[in-house]
Amino acid sequence: MKPVSNTFLLLGLVLLALGLWDCEQKEPTPHEPTEARLRERISATRAHFLKGEFDAFVEMRSERMRRTMFESDEEKERGFKEWNMFLSQHKPTFELLGVEINGNKATARMRGSIVREDGSRSTSTLYDLWVFENGDWFLDTADRTSPEYFPKD
Repeated sequence: MKPVSNTFLLLGLVLLALGLWDCEQKEPTPHEPTEARLRERISATRAHFLKGEFDAFVEMRSERMRRTMFESDEEKERGFKEWNMFLSQHKPTFELLGVEINGNKATARMRGSIVREDGSRSTSTLYDLWVFENGDWFLDTADRTSPEYFPKD
């Protein structure tokens, strides 16, 4: 086998560096406000919550909600602890029943259940309100008991 010349080795490293730099410079690809994409986001958001991946869960929230969910790092830490307790005590489940898209807003109808203190499971229908912003779907308001549409900004 012939030794590789320094020129070819250097060229390979330069091309590799340019390829990595190009990957880092790309903006996230905007998505279309499709039902398929909304369903993907709903599934990912619920998975993050149920796995206790709360930072990722918060990132899936609308810009408005990310700004107003927690007023301080201490409040965020307290909220995450409460969510962890809720998960361990109530073992929630969620099932997507349907979505309704109206422009850049959507309503997801969910069946949610939690374990009660007596060990039985309580089930109810919940509604999540979603917005399409910055090229993707984001959860705005979660676990509403009615399909009323979005709060006034």
